[in-house]
Amino acid sequence: MCEMCESSAVRYAHRMTHPEYPQVLTVGCVCAGHMEGDRAQADHRDNQMRNRASSRKRWLGRKWKTSQKGNAYIEACGYRVTVHPKDAKKGWLVTIASLADRNDIYRPRRRVETLEQAKLAGFDLVAPACPERTAVAKRPRQQPSDGHRARRADNQTVSTVCKKGITMLRAGRYVDTA
Repeated sequence: MCEMCESSAVRYAHRMTHPEYPQVLTVGCVCAGHMEGDRAQADHRDNQMRNRASSRKRWLGRKWKTSQKGNAYIEACGYRVTVHPKDAKKGWLVTIASLADRNDIYRPRRRVETLEQAKLAGFDLVAPACPERTAVAKRPRQQPSDGHRARRADNQTVSTVCKKGITMLRAGRYVDTA
């Protein structure tokens, strides 16, 4: 439900903040565009969310290979995602390995109950690395009049603060720069 116009037909929620409002607002695309003052940017984010949801649905249907040890794996976005059983009754684990650097391996400790859940957990870990699925917009952006931007610690622009002081929340640490 959109917390701005109270419409119940919100499929992809935009979480917005404002310095004069203490809570995070969960709103739809149109209201996010009004709050931010840039409807095109809100539409772009909405399309990114739709694309990610669609890619996640198709993830299980992709062609997974079987390793010599009998584990299912797939190579995507510069990583090898491998799912393997922890124990006979203890669930499944995911391993993420970089294709560029074989020593760069990530093994989350969280175990899941089914093979499908493990594959989807792999998608959730790798999807931010895919250029077409990242939250960072690759298209040219309209500069806000005050030139104020929020930057992540690695200096990628991830959101724009408009005149009204509204910024989008995204995953990652932020360094507010003027």
